[in-house]
Amino acid sequence: MIDFKVIEGTFGDAYIQAFFYDIFNKRIELHYEGYHAAGYYKEIPCMLVIENWNEAYSMPYDADVEYSKRKKFELDRHMGVFFMIMGIKGSGKWFEITINTIDERYVTYLFENPQLRIVEK
Repeated sequence: MIDFKVIEGTFGDAYIQAFFYDIFNKRIELHYEGYHAAGYYKEIPCMLVIENWNEAYSMPYDADVEYSKRKKFELDRHMGVFFMIMGIKGSGKWFEITINTIDERYVTYLFENPQLRIVEK
């Protein structure tokens, strides 16, 4: 089980400064100028790292399709440059992150058993 509480709310309404995706090593880095921790804002360069997942999928947002009926695709199918995190949640072994991309798409990415961490630079 993954402790998603560690990152929920840490990057709300913050623009992603840099984005890195390593397709072969299963690693995504989202770089920020700060994050929320323990009830206050830490203004220090950092990154959210999502890595070493078992399976991963992408689901493009469609207002006309109920969430539970949205089709899952390979992770890369809807990959774009991440601009802002719109939502984070997790349950059991699944981590879900909804992203707004720089080309104004909304995509939900699902990761099975990823390693998650915040790294201060």
